[in-house]
Amino acid sequence: MGPRGAHYTVGPRGTRTTVGIPGTGLSYTTYSSHHARRAAERQTRHAATVGPRSSVSSPPRSAPMTPAAKLGWGITVLVLGLLLLVAIWPVGLALLIGGGVLVWVALNQRKEPKWKIRSLLRKATQNPASRNQLLQLAISIDPENPEALAASAENTYQTEDWSKASDLFEHYLLKAPEDEQAELHLGFSYLNGDNVDGALRHLEKIRARSASGERPDLINAVAVAFLKKGDPNQALEILKTLPLRRQNLDELLLQGLFMRSIAHYELHQTSAAISDLDRLYAINPAYPDLGAVRDAMKSGTFSVASIHFQVQSS
Repeated sequence: MGPRGAHYTVGPRGTRTTVGIPGTGLSYTTYSSHHARRAAERQTRHAATVGPRSSVSSPPRSAPMTPAAKLGWGITVLVLGLLLLVAIWPVGLALLIGGGVLVWVALNQRKEPKWKIRSLLRKATQNPASRNQLLQLAISIDPENPEALAASAENTYQTEDWSKASDLFEHYLLKAPEDEQAELHLGFSYLNGDNVDGALRHLEKIRARSASGERPDLINAVAVAFLKKGDPNQALEILKTLPLRRQNLDELLLQGLFMRSIAHYELHQTSAAISDLDRLYAINPAYPDLGAVRDAMKSGTFSVASIHFQVQSS
């Protein structure tokens, strides 16, 4: 559709919009493939699960133009077309048609549920005080929308509502099973909520993938699960994969050292357990529960049940 210099083409593989100035060779073309759109939306769903507690890096992704941006550009092009309509009428007409197409597309997209949901999710990011209400509204528009599910799951994870987070992540992963970060947070949610079998089911699945097997937060979480399950031998074997011989240990490795001391104690290796705690004290004397745990181990009264484990993503 459209005269020379302004075309809007619809085909089986997508749509193409072209706006140009006849005789100059200058033009602007956008192409939207149905397959590319689905891939972009899958990327959006994947990125939406990565919360503020994750440091997993990802390549930059270009977001689709929002209806508001299209509307703004459309109005701008329309105004420019009106200004040029008398002086250079072919150019003005081309711009009027191009701007009209953008405005028409934007107004129609604003009515679509997915764009309403994306607008609410954007507002939720910008307004922490209203985040819960905005996310609930997004879910109410479409309870099956992956982006709304991912954002709601991550929000409940950050607020430590472990039971609700587990349900939302399970629901979301049915739609995006390749999202490893979401599955990791699901495992953590189950573990923090004392559903050990549920946690191990997902954590071991991630750990089996070679690219993820050496993550300290993942190893610590699996070790905690086996300690809660009453299997300190398996917990110790897993913790041996951590580089705990380093001179400088970060927070996650210190947590692994603490966990290893508990595994040693549960295996009646008290001297090794105290040795780990002494080393931990030398690195960080203020480590939580360190003094009480060491005293309890020395007196033989320590119990794993007395420790509250809460695992987080690296």
